Amino acid sequence: MKEKNSHIFRKILKLFSSRLFFTAIGIILQIFLIYKFTNSTKVISTTFYWSNLLLGIIETVIIVNSKSNNGYKISWIILVLVMPVFGGFFYFLFAGNRASKKEKKKMININMHLNEYVKQDKQIMNKLKEENYDAYRQARYILDISQDPIFQNSYCSYYKSGEAFFEDLIKELKKAEKFIFLEYFIIKPGKMWDTILSILEEKAREGVDVRIVYDDFGCISSFGWNYPKKLAEKNIKCIVFNRFVPFISVRMNNRDHRKITVIDGKVGYTGGINIADEYINEIERFGHWKDTAIKLEGDAVWNLTSLFLSIWDYLNDTVEYDYRKYKSTAKIKNNSYVSAYGTMPIINETIGENIYLNLINRAHKYIYITTPYLVIDDELTTALCNASKSGIDVKIITPAIPDKKLVNLLTKSYYPVLMDAGIKIYEYTPGFIHAKTICVDDKFASIGTTNFDYRSLYLNYECGTWIYNDNVIYDIRNDFISTVKLSEEVNKQTLRKISRVKKLFTSVLRFLAPLA
Repeated sequence: MKEKNSHIFRKILKLFSSRLFFTAIGIILQIFLIYKFTNSTKVISTTFYWSNLLLGIIETVIIVNSKSNNGYKISWIILVLVMPVFGGFFYFLFAGNRASKKEKKKMININMHLNEYVKQDKQIMNKLKEENYDAYRQARYILDISQDPIFQNSYCSYYKSGEAFFEDLIKELKKAEKFIFLEYFIIKPGKMWDTILSILEEKAREGVDVRIVYDDFGCISSFGWNYPKKLAEKNIKCIVFNRFVPFISVRMNNRDHRKITVIDGKVGYTGGINIADEYINEIERFGHWKDTAIKLEGDAVWNLTSLFLSIWDYLNDTVEYDYRKYKSTAKIKNNSYVSAYGTMPIINETIGENIYLNLINRAHKYIYITTPYLVIDDELTTALCNASKSGIDVKIITPAIPDKKLVNLLTKSYYPVLMDAGIKIYEYTPGFIHAKTICVDDKFASIGTTNFDYRSLYLNYECGTWIYNDNVIYDIRNDFISTVKLSEEVNKQTLRKISRVKKLFTSVLRFLAPLA
């Protein structure tokens, strides 16, 4: 009993001494001060009200003329008009991306510099155009907009669980001779991270260039402010993406949600798996944790390498003169087409969503999707419904045990319109499914970090791998079919059991979804 009480006390002490606690206190204090200011005196309050009302009208005009998604616009317009005091204030702080022209130019210049080292092979694109024009058009979009080349001469390996991914990752990390790059949204101390860190420390002692980028919001409960310094003492370079501070700021809206590992330019990994014990089911959170990853070998690894280097140079305020040492020297012969791609909110192009739309709109037989969150805009909803109404087999798997109950309620609110169009929706009954995959017609697939929700599609830095004509697509399809067998199909009778109060509540949530 004493041991249990001591454990609880340590947990409470850890919470009240954590950055997360002080950050929350800072935000609460700001909200309190804003409230006190607006209610301090009648003159100040009235002036503040009418100033914000005017600002709200101006911002409504700005929103209407912006390039944002219509659902996103409508939500912000209603919020600004209904809450004239705070609506305009929130829009100024949180709406979309506020990167400066200087920052945008900096990222563009870094990407252009990186692309000088690996240019698109025109023969590959011409060959693809002759083989499959639909595939060519998708690849052309990725090349032109995200500037990520399309490669052949690459191998893809699919991992249907975090455990399988982790086992292979450890083997590859131990082989590293030149460099190891890690970029993750979440890293938590535990078996997974401790095992990886011990290898990184050993490799750093051997002279291997070890670099880590982690998102500060994703790791706020894991690491203190000085964690990069602790890693530096072990000869491991570390940069934190978008330091989370207890001040309301639009910059907190854009997070680095990517999951990337690159080893010697020969091997690269991406997918849904972060570095935390729940991802390998070492600990149980929300039942059995189902996640997936993909491993690239050969030429296609370059895109993951360049994605990491672009963020590294952007955050580090440096540009290297020679990137040749990071290129793959592996000799692989394979005729499939692969492109690891990145999305960035600062370019005002919804690359992740458009890649999904391109895949959906070019389907002929089936579309299989796994996603932890299904909070989609009109474009994706219409595309999926039209595909199903055209006779295409559309199936979607979501979690039965959610990690975020409000988001799960939102997800369920999209079921009726999709099911009315003939789309079959399954909930993964063993637990939580965190995988983000889409598989089409045994020909196309994409696997990465982009959820089917507004935050992933509009606000975060994400990455994925577009694949055409590779055997790994069958592995993704077969895993989907196996997962369906472990899942329960949602039927209309289940939806009818949802109370009117919940339905009303989810209607309000639907309105707020684009702002989440």
